[in-house]
Amino acid sequence: MPRHLAACLLAAAAWPAVAADIVTVTLVGGGRVTAPLLRQNDDGVVVDLGFEVLQIPAKRVLDVRREAAEAAPGAERETERDIFRTGRLEAREVPELVKRFGDAVVLVRNPGGLGTGFIISRDGHLVTNYHVVEKNTRLQVTLFRRAAKGFEKVEFRKVRIVALQPLRDLAILQLDAEEVKGRLPEPVVINDRDDLRVGDMVFAIGNPLGMERSVTQGIVSSTTRTIDQVRLIQTDAAINPGNSGGPIFNARGEV
Repeated sequence: MPRHLAACLLAAAAWPAVAADIVTVTLVGGGRVTAPLLRQNDDGVVVDLGFEVLQIPAKRVLDVRREAAEAAPGAERETERDIFRTGRLEAREVPELVKRFGDAVVLVRNPGGLGTGFIISRDGHLVTNYHVVEKNTRLQVTLFRRAAKGFEKVEFRKVRIVALQPLRDLAILQLDAEEVKGRLPEPVVINDRDDLRVGDMVFAIGNPLGMERSVTQGIVSSTTRTIDQVRLIQTDAAINPGNSGGPIFNARGEV
C-alpha cells in the first residue's frame, strides 16, 4: 500500500485558479508526480492534482522538470505511487480504451482453476482476487501481448504472493524481475476518487469460462451495496467464473 509522500493535503479551493506550468517532480525513492505547478520555494513544491492540492516537502524532492508552458484543459494527469499509479484520464470510446489497457489484463492460473488479474506496475506487480490464489503457491500468469498477427501468449511461472486481504477478496502478486524485463505492457491507472455514479458506463475485461480477453459492457447499478460490512459496486456488465480478479474500467479507462 502507498506511503504518503506529502507533508499534507490541502483543499484545492484554497489556491487560485491560474495557468500553470506542467512539471514532473522526481521524489527521493524514485517516485514521480506530473501535474500543474502552483508554487515552488525553499519549503518544497505544491502541485494541482485536479481533485486535490499536493504539497511535497523540499527534503522529499529530488528534481523538478518543467514539461509544458500551460496546462491544457482536460489534460490527462497521472501520479506514480509506490507500486501503482493513479490519475485522471480523458474519456474515450471503449474500443480505444481496450486497445490501450487491455494488454495489462492477464490470466492467473492455479492447479485447480483460473482467474483474471491486471498489471499495476512496470515492476510486475498485479492485482487479482484472494479466492483465485487462496491456499495456492504454484501460480502461473499468462500475458497476451499484441503482435503483428494478433496476440501472442507470454507465460510467467515465477510468481510471488506479496499481500493478501481476505476480507476484501484482494491479492497482490509480483512477477519475477528478470522474466518481465521489456515484456510488460502499460500498467492500468487506478481511480482514487469517490466519483462513480449510478448509471455511469463501465466495462470489464477478463477470461470468463477460460475465454481469453473477453470484454463486456454495462452500467453502475449501485455504489452502496454492502456484503459482510464491505461496500461494493454493483454493475450489470456480464461477469462469469474466470472473470474473478479482473478489472472494471470507467469511461476514462481508470480501474
